[in-house]
Amino acid sequence: MPHRSMWYPMSGIVVAEWHLTHDETDHVLRSGLELTPQEQNMLNHLRHPLRRRQWLAARRITYTILNLPPIRYSPNGTPTTENRYVSIAHSGTNIVVATAPFVVGIDIERITPRILHIASRFVHPSERALLWDSIAYPEVMTLLWSFKEAAYKATGGTAPHFQTQIRLRKWSPPNAEVSVQVDNRKRILHGKGVVMGSIVQTILWSTVETTSTG
Repeated sequence: MPHRSMWYPMSGIVVAEWHLTHDETDHVLRSGLELTPQEQNMLNHLRHPLRRRQWLAARRITYTILNLPPIRYSPNGTPTTENRYVSIAHSGTNIVVATAPFVVGIDIERITPRILHIASRFVHPSERALLWDSIAYPEVMTLLWSFKEAAYKATGGTAPHFQTQIRLRKWSPPNAEVSVQVDNRKRILHGKGVVMGSIVQTILWSTVETTSTG
């Protein structure tokens, strides 16, 4: 049986999770699922079998578990639906979908030592001072990367420079505060990050508008 669960990180946010099993094939996941023309076009362009299953499982979460209206996509691929924000993430057979009436971003990543070799590309000096010796641990660096991925999604892909535009400001596990700088506008996101065996999962949200910094 597939593993499915729901949790509520704060009032207004719902997160649904799905763990794919071997018997959940492309055909099984697609059966009975009503897709918009835009979604069908997206599915047609997916060739890798696991990627298609991840994509279909995310839509089953969205439509059969969360019961959301059809998803629309911005030009940069950001999903939204009527009166709700939506964020989707997957890693291997793990798929998560978050929805809220305010901006939300979710991410899931597999922990790997390789993250330590690319840390210089996304870790800001202020974050090194914040995290101190813990930057030597793959799970901590994976959490930091995941927070930045979640922030990128929550702000609609407007901050592609993870090292300079997205910064971890506060970290008191599992709670975090992240700032996202785009031009002269800053948004503060709050959220949580947890290590679950070989993966990390993060979620960030903001109930207020951006503020001017200059």
